[in-house]
Amino acid sequence: MVDTAQHTAVLPDQYLYNQDTASKIMSSSWYRLDDDTYLHRLKPITPPQMIFSNACNQQEFSDALAAYMAGAYEKARDICACLKAKYPSFRENLLLLGACEYRMNQLDASLNTHMHMLNNNNEHVPAEAYATIGNILFRRGRVDEAISYYLKSLELKYDLFDAVENLTVAYVHKGWMSGAALELNPQTGHLQCALGTLWYVFGASGVYQSIYWLRSALAVDKACWLAYVGLGDIEKEHRRNYANALAMYTMAENIMKRDSGIYASMGVCYRELGQYDQALVHLQKALALDVNPEVLASLGSVLLLQKYYQESIVVYSKVLSLDSGNIEAHNNMGNAYKEMGKAHEAITSYSHCLAHLLRQSSELYTNNHHALQKFITQLSTVYNNLGGILKLEGRLAESISCYEQVVMLQPHTLSARINLASAYKDFSHHDEAIIQYKYALSLQPNHPDAISNIFHSMQSVCDWTDRHGMFSALQSQIAWEIDHDILPTVQPFHALSYPVSSDVALKISQRYAEHCIQSAEKLCSSKDEFFEFTRALKALHPTSLGTEEELRVAYISSDFGNHPLSHLMGSVFGMHRESSRGQVRSFCYSLSPDDGSPYFARVKREADIFRDISHLSPIKAARMIAEDAVHIAVNLNGYTKGAKNEIFAYRPAPLQISLQGFPATMGATFIDYIVLDKVVCPESSRKCYSENVVYMPHSYFANDYKHAHMGTTASNLSITRASIGLPEDDTVVIYSCSNQLYKYDPDTFAAWCRILKAVPHSILWLLRFPPAGEARIRAAASQFNIDQSRIVFTDVADKPIHIARSGLADVFLDTPLCNAHTTGCDVLWGGCPMVTLPLERMASRVGASLCQATGLGHHMIANDLDTYESMAIRFGLDRPYREEVRNKLRASRLSCPLFDTSTYVKDLERAYLHMWEIHEQGQQPHDFEVASIDNPAEIIKHHE
Repeated sequence: MVDTAQHTAVLPDQYLYNQDTASKIMSSSWYRLDDDTYLHRLKPITPPQMIFSNACNQQEFSDALAAYMAGAYEKARDICACLKAKYPSFRENLLLLGACEYRMNQLDASLNTHMHMLNNNNEHVPAEAYATIGNILFRRGRVDEAISYYLKSLELKYDLFDAVENLTVAYVHKGWMSGAALELNPQTGHLQCALGTLWYVFGASGVYQSIYWLRSALAVDKACWLAYVGLGDIEKEHRRNYANALAMYTMAENIMKRDSGIYASMGVCYRELGQYDQALVHLQKALALDVNPEVLASLGSVLLLQKYYQESIVVYSKVLSLDSGNIEAHNNMGNAYKEMGKAHEAITSYSHCLAHLLRQSSELYTNNHHALQKFITQLSTVYNNLGGILKLEGRLAESISCYEQVVMLQPHTLSARINLASAYKDFSHHDEAIIQYKYALSLQPNHPDAISNIFHSMQSVCDWTDRHGMFSALQSQIAWEIDHDILPTVQPFHALSYPVSSDVALKISQRYAEHCIQSAEKLCSSKDEFFEFTRALKALHPTSLGTEEELRVAYISSDFGNHPLSHLMGSVFGMHRESSRGQVRSFCYSLSPDDGSPYFARVKREADIFRDISHLSPIKAARMIAEDAVHIAVNLNGYTKGAKNEIFAYRPAPLQISLQGFPATMGATFIDYIVLDKVVCPESSRKCYSENVVYMPHSYFANDYKHAHMGTTASNLSITRASIGLPEDDTVVIYSCSNQLYKYDPDTFAAWCRILKAVPHSILWLLRFPPAGEARIRAAASQFNIDQSRIVFTDVADKPIHIARSGLADVFLDTPLCNAHTTGCDVLWGGCPMVTLPLERMASRVGASLCQATGLGHHMIANDLDTYESMAIRFGLDRPYREEVRNKLRASRLSCPLFDTSTYVKDLERAYLHMWEIHEQGQQPHDFEVASIDNPAEIIKHHE
C-alpha cells in the first residue's frame, strides 16, 4: 500500500480533513443535541409594528427601524440610544433598542433595557419584550425562568409564533418533549408545529415524530401553513419525494401568498423533477421578494443543469458577493468551469470551497448527526470533484490525495473506493489499485468498473491469480453490457491485450463510437443543433479537386510531441511536399500543447500548415478544420489517451480515415477507411473491421528510423552488455522482451520458460515496465524451476539508448496477444531478429507485418505456439544460423520497405488520391489495394 502521508502531503494542509477530528466526530452521540444546538434554535424576536407618540421624533425612529430591518444593528442601536436620552420612557424605542442589543450579542445591555421597560411600563409592555427576556435567560442557562417569560409573552399574544417555538425548545431541553403541548391552548396549532419543526433537527431519527406533530398542528388548524411547509421539507430533504413535497408547498402557498421561502422550495422541487422552466419561474418569484444567497444558489444550479454555464457563474458570483462562504456556490461554480473546459478556474473554485468547509469543521456541533452527515457529504463531494479535475489535468498525485480524503471520510462508500482505485491505476500504482478494487468488490461483487479495471491492473503487473475465473466474469459482463446497449466498461484500448473474440472487440469499438456521437450531440444544446452544425460543416466541404489543386490532408493527433507516434511518423508530414510534387498538402492539428520536445518542433516546422487546437472545444476545432477545406481528415489517435473523436463525429472533412495510432477498428460510422496491409489484415481477418480497408503494398506501419536514428547503435553510444547488467560472455544467449508487462500472459510466459530450459546457456532480459511486476514474474519463473539469475530486469531507458541497446539481445520474443509495435521497429532496426506469432486481430499481427517488410519474415513469423517455441530454440542453439539472420537484418535495414519512409509516403499519397477519386466520382468508399510502386502497370487493385 502506498504511504498515505506521502500522498496527502501533496495537498496544502488547510485542504486536508484532520483524522483526529474525524475520529472524535464519529464517536459522538447521534441522538442528543448539545446546549449550543438548542441555543442556535432560538429565534430572535422581531419588534412589532410601531405606533408612534407625538412625543418622539418619528423620522429618527423610522430611520432606526429601517436600519434594524436592513441588518444594520449598530446603526439602529446608536439612533435608539440618542432617542432614549431624549425620551427615556418611550416604550417602542426601548423595545427596538433592546432588540438591537440582543442581535449584537450584548445580552447584559439588552436585559437591562428590557427590565427598564418593565419597571416603568409594566402594564403596557408588549409580548415581544417578555419573549426576548426569555431568550436572554435561556442563553444564560436559566431555563426555568426563561419558560416563565415565554408563557407570559404568550398570555399577551398567543400567536407570537417565534415565542411558541422558543418555548418548545426550552421544553425539549428540559426533557418535556411529549408533554409540552399540554401547557398552551392547542387550538392554534403553533405549538404542535414548533414541536414538529424541532424534531426535524434530529434528522432521520426524528422524521416520524416530526410528521406526527405537524399533522397534529393541521388537525387543530387547517390554515397552519408552516405545518405544510414542514411536511414539504420532510418529503424534499428526507424522502426525496419531490412531487409530494411540491403538493405540500402548494397547499402552503394557497394559504400564505407571496412567501419567498415557499417559492424557493417549490423551485427546488421543480428542479429535481427536471421541470427547469417552472423552477426558474418560482426561484425568480422568491428572489423578487427577498434576494437570498441560498435561493440565488438554487437559481444557479438550474442554469447549470440547463448548460447555461456562463450565466450560472454570474449568478454564483452574486451569491458569493452576499455570502463568501457559500459552499454550494463555490462547488457548482467549479462544476461550471469544468464543463467549460476551464480547469484552472475550476480547481480554484473547488479549493476555495474546501477552505471554507474546513474552516467550518472546527465549529461543527458534533452531537448533531444530521449536521455532521451533511458536512461529511459536502466535504466528500468537493474532494471528489477536485480529485476528478486534477486527474483530468494529469496531476495524479494530487488527485490521489483528494480521493484518499474521501475514503477516510466515507470508508465504506463504493464510489470512494472506485475513484481512488482509478487514480492509482492511472498513476501506474497498480498494486494499490488492486487493493481498492478488491474492497469495492467486497461491497458490490458485480460492480462493472471494479471487475473490468481490477483485471486490467492485475494484468499490468502480471498478477495472474485466478485469471481464468476473472476473465470469465469479465466476458460475461461485456456480453451483458453489449446485449443491453450499455457502454462497455472495458475500453477498446484495453481490449487489445485481452483474449476476447474479434466479434466482441468490434462491438466494444462500435459502442464507444456511438458514445462519441452522443457526446458530440451533448456538446450542442440539442440534437437538432447537432444536425444543423454537421450540415453547416458539410456545406464547407470541397466537392472536387482541380487539375492544379493540392489534396489537403489533415492529420489530427494529441501525439506530435515526445510520443511513439511522433517518433515513428516525424518525417511523414514534411515529406509530402517533396514526394508528391505539389499533389498533397499536409495540415497538422495538435490536440495537445507544445511539450517543448524536438519532436513537436519538427512537426510544427515541417508540416505545410500547423495549428495548435488544444485549447479549442471539439465544436470549434471541427469548424476550423472544415473552414480549412481539407479533403481528408486522418485520425492518428483512435481510442488512445488525448483523443477528441467528437471532432470526427461532426465530420469536418468529406473523407475520414484511421491510420497508425490505434491498432484495431474504430467501429465508427464517421470513419470511412482504415489503412492496413495484407499481413496485418489477411482475408480471414477482414471481419474484424467496420471500415473500408486500404491495403498498403508493404507494412502499413510508418517509421522514421532511417532519418531519425541512423547513428543510433550500441557501438556508437558505447553501450555494452556489461554496462547495462547483462552477461559479457557471448556464449550466453540473451532472449529479450521490452514490451510493457500488460502484454504478457501466462501461456506465453510458460513458453518462454520452456525455451530457456531448452537452451541451457540462456537468459531472459525484461524491462521493469512497470517495476511492480518484477516480483510476480520471478515467482512465475520459479514455478517452472527457472533459476532467478536467468531472469534479468533493467529499467526503462531514454529512446536513443533503448534503440541502441535493443540490438545487444540475440533474439526478441514477441507477445502474441498484443505485439511489439514501436518496440518491434526498435528491435529490428538494432539488428535483432524477433520471433512473433500472429493471431486474428490487428494488434496481434503488427509484429508479423514488420518482420515481413524486412524481407526476412520467413525466419521470424510462426504459425502456432509450437512453431514459435521451436523457432526461438533454433535461434538459441544454432549460432551460425542466428548470426546469418542477424547479418542479413542489419544489411537490409537501409533498403528494405520497413525503413523506407520516402516510398511509404508515396504509397500513402497514392492511397489518398484514389480515395478522393472514388469520392469525386460519387461512389461509396470501398476496399482497394495500393500495388507496389515498382509495378506501374497496376497501381491500384480494387476489391469486391
